[in-house]
Amino acid sequence: MANYEEVKVQGYDEFMQTVKCFEDKEVFVLFSGNKTEEGISWCPDCVKAEPVIRAELKHLPEGSIFIYCQVGERAYWKDPNNEFKKNLKLTGVPTLLKYNTHEKLVEDQCLKQDLVQMLFSEESIFWWSRAAEVKPETHWLMSEAEGGIKCTIKSKI
Repeated sequence: MANYEEVKVQGYDEFMQTVKCFEDKEVFVLFSGNKTEEGISWCPDCVKAEPVIRAELKHLPEGSIFIYCQVGERAYWKDPNNEFKKNLKLTGVPTLLKYNTHEKLVEDQCLKQDLVQMLFSEESIFWWSRAAEVKPETHWLMSEAEGGIKCTIKSKI
């Protein structure tokens, strides 16, 4: 039995209406390109990331909400003035985030099982949300730690 509730929405307006319904809950959102009638997204990274993310849903906190949001067709997504980019500051799809926080994974970060599991973990302390802002000489170290994964930032000497 799932310890979370999944809601599927399409488009910015439906997303905003839905997320307002869960203001008192912990909300996680996967933003993905629209799917065709065959169930395949126009976004190849979204196609690769979805099974990785779905495999980790078991780590969502008890009583949380998982929203799967289709952002639109490719032409809409590529428009720099689309509402997702303009209002939510999304930079790429797939984007997996914990709503109302800075905790998010973007594009190829969503392909990394360890990062997805960390985002869903109630004990998450350290986040990769600003990884794109880190200087190129900085790198991330991940290591196994008691009870989970430990992340630290190290700069090259």
